[in-house]
Amino acid sequence: MKTIEKEVTKFRRRLSRDKNFMKDKAYQKMIGQINKYWDMLFCDPIVVETKAGKIIIQPQRTNNILEKFFRTLMRTYRKKNGFQAMERALKSMLKDTPLVMNLRNKDFMDILLSGKRDLAQRFSDVDAEIVRQEMKKSNGNDCPVSAKLKRIVSAPTFPESLTPLMGKKAS
Repeated sequence: MKTIEKEVTKFRRRLSRDKNFMKDKAYQKMIGQINKYWDMLFCDPIVVETKAGKIIIQPQRTNNILEKFFRTLMRTYRKKNGFQAMERALKSMLKDTPLVMNLRNKDFMDILLSGKRDLAQRFSDVDAEIVRQEMKKSNGNDCPVSAKLKRIVSAPTFPESLTPLMGKKAS
């Protein structure tokens, strides 16, 4: 943490000395934010006594990626339903929803597609029988699956009906 603090100090000093940077309002705002939250950015770790002994915890910083995801999720939900509170929707949401949101991320898609042209081509490699066997093995222990979803997944045409939908989302 001390190394990061030292480098940010140098960065802040360099920006403050450069007249061109200081004319730009965005840089002024950034330096203002750094100054405003300086004590919180580089606070000391917290030492906690546990049965196993002392544990040092470094306080978490803001996760802008996660915040952006939830802002987008909330905005979409409010536009769709007109409700402010989202607690019930979040509790009933499938746990893999954030993965679906990543379909807009180019790097994620490159990894997911693994050299294929689109999701339809990638899903054509998936063996539906293996998916069904794995779902039976899990026995619904992870989370309850609705009867309607079970019917859809167990349908023999499931892979064929899924691939066109996924191809549209990826493009």
